[in-house]
Amino acid sequence: EEEGPGTFDGFAGNLALNRKPFMDRLKLEFHFNYYLRCFILFLLLTMTYIMWLMRTKPVQSIATVHHNLAVRFDTEAAKQVSTPQEIMEYLDRFITESYRMAPALVDGNTFNSVDFFRCMDPDVHDVCELKYWSFPIDRPLDANYVDVGMIEKDTLSPNNTQQSRWDCSHADPKENCIARGPGSRFEDPSLQRKTFGLLPEDPIILRPRTDFMLASGVVLSPLIITRRAPLKPCSGFGNTYNDEILGAGRCSPNEPCSPDKVSSFADAKLNSRSGRRQSFFFTYGQEVLKCVDRGKEATTFNDTSWSAWATWADMNLGRPLTPELHQGSLYFWKFVSSIADIQAPLDVAFPRNLCDAFNQSHGYKDLKEKVCSTPGVCQDPMRRKSHPMWAEPFSTSGYSGSRECSMRKYWSDAYLGQDRDQRRNTWLDIQTTELTAAVVLITPQPEDHPDLLTLFKVSFFISQYGEIEAVEYMETSARKTTSWYVLLGVTTVFALLYWWFSFKVHRPAKKYFRMTMDSLIVILILTHMYASLIFEILPPAFDRGMMAAFRVNTQDSYFHTCMGIEDFTIILGRLREVAFATCLLIFVRFLVHLKVHPRLALLTLTIEDCLGETFNFMINMVLINVCLAYVAQITFGEARPEYKNMDRALWQMTLMFTGDQVAPTDDGVPPLLYLLFIIVSVSVVVIALLNFLLAI
Repeated sequence: EEEGPGTFDGFAGNLALNRKPFMDRLKLEFHFNYYLRCFILFLLLTMTYIMWLMRTKPVQSIATVHHNLAVRFDTEAAKQVSTPQEIMEYLDRFITESYRMAPALVDGNTFNSVDFFRCMDPDVHDVCELKYWSFPIDRPLDANYVDVGMIEKDTLSPNNTQQSRWDCSHADPKENCIARGPGSRFEDPSLQRKTFGLLPEDPIILRPRTDFMLASGVVLSPLIITRRAPLKPCSGFGNTYNDEILGAGRCSPNEPCSPDKVSSFADAKLNSRSGRRQSFFFTYGQEVLKCVDRGKEATTFNDTSWSAWATWADMNLGRPLTPELHQGSLYFWKFVSSIADIQAPLDVAFPRNLCDAFNQSHGYKDLKEKVCSTPGVCQDPMRRKSHPMWAEPFSTSGYSGSRECSMRKYWSDAYLGQDRDQRRNTWLDIQTTELTAAVVLITPQPEDHPDLLTLFKVSFFISQYGEIEAVEYMETSARKTTSWYVLLGVTTVFALLYWWFSFKVHRPAKKYFRMTMDSLIVILILTHMYASLIFEILPPAFDRGMMAAFRVNTQDSYFHTCMGIEDFTIILGRLREVAFATCLLIFVRFLVHLKVHPRLALLTLTIEDCLGETFNFMINMVLINVCLAYVAQITFGEARPEYKNMDRALWQMTLMFTGDQVAPTDDGVPPLLYLLFIIVSVSVVVIALLNFLLAI
């Protein structure tokens, strides 16, 4: 039958059905539905893991504490230090600021022993420095009045606690227990008031002066740590200068010296008696130049620092310190209350009949002007072992009120009255490779906010050729909240579900790369979380370690706790690196997941298209920057610190590429050679490479 104009074929002509868009649509919907559950689980896993990371530490609060510490301790000034004198100046400020931030008598918690009467003396400021409290020794009518005289006599009252832990009759008596009872010399029946301070049940109750207004407080005395290099014989010109030119350390008073190895000069005028122009010869008692090998470590160190009760041998021969092995290096350490604790006296002289001379003078300066101006009258106890100060018995020397004339007290006061630069440094000398000052701080908070415990230190490193570099270090631990543990469990569930769905979805489709990436993400997340949980539960934790040290209450326990905390912070740093790698891998996997839908896959497809050209660009940039960095180091490294080694030179080339610092702005017009280097670098790195990057 002939088809009319009203039929379908007559209206449409020859129409063929195109099934491709329909099939593409079905494939898209199948792909979307097939991978959607895995994508949703990935988003849930990422969200809970990031929430868990945010609750690991209160980052904003810790950042505030660290910023405040950097400002109070002026860490920027530490980074500008370039001389040993400036190191000591900064350490002095560090120690002083530590005590300004101490809410309590931290010396009493830290030191194994303290001179009680120096601690009570209001004129002593190198120990027991209190800003917010005072000792109740000046108000006899107060209930908590401390009778220092009774403490000096080591005498208790019958009104003191009778069943004390410090009694010798206790089930576990202390080594320095008090034997009380009828006829005891430690108890005076006529005393009506308690003697505070000799029993733990009757302690000295300090009187508040002002409120402690700071958010963070120092809980231990400052800790000084040093690493030292061994002395080695000088070679080359250093050896020639010591031996041949100066003859240093080669003469003794009892033997003739080599006339060819001494220094000399002629007098500027003729001798008034003989009319001869005199020549003067001199040499040195020890080597002028000393050489050290900072690539090695000294295993011995005798501390010759001042202390109120140091002996002549302590000050001249030194007290041997035992090094502690920490992170593969040997460290010597010491808790201090003043910069004077790591220095020693220079030329603190006074007469042997000090008491008679002191009655005629007022203060050390006046004594030097009136008495010590006569040659030979005054002597420095440091120079003579026979000086009567060293033989002065402890029973007649000290800071108690009954000992008006004490050479020891006078010597200490005169030393402490010296300027810092007039003393001899004992912990900073030619052998010092590293010198660190550290403090431990707490930031207490109420129940709704986590407590913070911070280890803060500033370290000075001295290189083989004398460069000084300051490095600040702050690490803070916070108590974990309940939500941290809850999120750990929730994230674990999502991680296992995601791994199961990924295996179920990608294995049949033979997407082995995606399956491997998902497995790696799950392994890294679980490893990071449960490693953090283990280190949170097991010692040494910040707060539990410090509490254990306070219970032991010895300097050794405090030091080892601080070092354990530092080791713990290194582990935390490694865990942060794992977290960074995990987050980076999660980001890459997220880009791959965007291919779940064509409209979301634009970024991923663009990266895939540019990947080859970008890789070629990176190769060119690295090769060019390395070549130019070597040229800059060889040519300008001696004059420009930014090119003195390869690390800095490469970083400078990177800054030039990013446009952060193309040329120096504070030196005026640079020399021609450096100007040519800038032109070449800008032409190749900035112009050529950036255009290459934009053309991709």
